[in-house]
Amino acid sequence: MSIKDNDAKTKFYTVLPTYHIFMVVFNFLYPFVNRPTKLSLMDEFLLVMMKLQLNLLTEDLAHRFSISISTVSRIFHKWLDVMYTRLAKCIRWPDRETVRKTLPVAFQKHFPQARCIIDCSEIFIERPTSFKARAQTYSNYKKHNTVKFLIGITPTGVICFLSLCWGGRVSDQELTRCSGFLNLIEPGDVILADRGFLIEDDVAIRGAKLVIPAFTKGKQQLSKREVELSRQMARVRIHVERVIGVLKNRYTILQSKLPISLIKRKRDEAAATVDKLLTVCAAMTNFGEPVV
Repeated sequence: MSIKDNDAKTKFYTVLPTYHIFMVVFNFLYPFVNRPTKLSLMDEFLLVMMKLQLNLLTEDLAHRFSISISTVSRIFHKWLDVMYTRLAKCIRWPDRETVRKTLPVAFQKHFPQARCIIDCSEIFIERPTSFKARAQTYSNYKKHNTVKFLIGITPTGVICFLSLCWGGRVSDQELTRCSGFLNLIEPGDVILADRGFLIEDDVAIRGAKLVIPAFTKGKQQLSKREVELSRQMARVRIHVERVIGVLKNRYTILQSKLPISLIKRKRDEAAATVDKLLTVCAAMTNFGEPVV
């Protein structure tokens, strides 16, 4: 099949907005891909993007491209390794000066020192056969086996931090503490988060401030200032939820229940397959239009 010079087809099959951008990404990646199959490298890349975007069955892709099921799997993982290595660079922690210069109006009055908005999200996975893995991945919140990750966005809506995936049982604060995120914070930074992130002391140790919606626990009612701050907080914090929504809506593979074969393979070394998958999808989400 061909999407050449057809922006509508390109967007439908790959989620990349134009054929030109498809070619820019392809040219950035293909010099690092080896061992070509009977398909051209461009067709291989198209196959991989169709898997990420539409989550087509391996059997379907094998039929569409007239290759074997094992070849589809080999192509997908070969490209995923290259895409992970090359595109991970597109998720970068922003320098403070850049954040200040591009701060949206919604942040300027109440959160002028905002550096990042964080949240956790989960992806459903198949039930592991191992009892230990089953317990580690069971999410009490989702009532399902999941993997959980921490994501951070700049005030402009660009994904600037992505943790490795953990079993869904882990708490938001434990994941945050172990993710390496706290090591990026500098004195004077303001980090916005939801109520579940009980890491105020961890952030304060680094000379920064955590801003979360006010709690009513132990109080009859919130003060006028607390109500106003919580209202403004909700207005800007929703952007991280929108980015997570865009990430999962653009790449259908993240909406479905991931098979164990896409969680971790025996050949995985530096990163598990699910980490590569999520990183690639997040990096390419940054290629799209900003949500803020």
